[in-house]
Amino acid sequence: MTALRILGLALACALVYGLYLPSAHPPGRFLEQLREEHVRNVALWGADHANRTLARTLALYAAREELAPAAFSSTPSVAAAADNAATAQQMSDVLQRLFHNSYARGFDAMLLLATYRLCLLAQWLPWLGGVTLLACFDACMLRLIRAKEFLEHRPVRLALCATGAVLALALSVLLLVIPASIGPVAQAGAPLALGLLFARALGHLPR
Repeated sequence: MTALRILGLALACALVYGLYLPSAHPPGRFLEQLREEHVRNVALWGADHANRTLARTLALYAAREELAPAAFSSTPSVAAAADNAATAQQMSDVLQRLFHNSYARGFDAMLLLATYRLCLLAQWLPWLGGVTLLACFDACMLRLIRAKEFLEHRPVRLALCATGAVLALALSVLLLVIPASIGPVAQAGAPLALGLLFARALGHLPR
């Protein structure tokens, strides 16, 4: 239960900070950061891979409108306008104020940056997954050896590794939205730490 509370608190703090960022930075700051990272990714991965990542990002970003409920559309239908033009106009004004202000535009730009970084992170997935699987296999072997030798597990190390994994997860979420210069290799560091710490925690689980 303690690990779940730490996980909930860390993710809540990451969420609150992520919602604060659009109010602290203009939309252009997120877009400028995206352009800078795309230039670095072209130098690291090559133009073809970087352009495919950007195209995938724009496709996913455009698909977000399909997930929005029709009730959030800012344009009233003809039937609704004909039945009650005043109510439809008031609803349209409210939606314009809600979704067409500086905070909403900043949140939209932050979402685009996070989508780009997530698509870039997908290129590291085979290496990250392979290293994590090897670390988990090694942890399972250590648990078997410890069981054969009748050695007790170490709850302190389990707690430390679990806490570190939770913090690495929160850091991974923050690295997706922070409008700061983050190298492509550094972007994959937090998920790698998350996988390794999870494997170490698995190795110290009680039998």
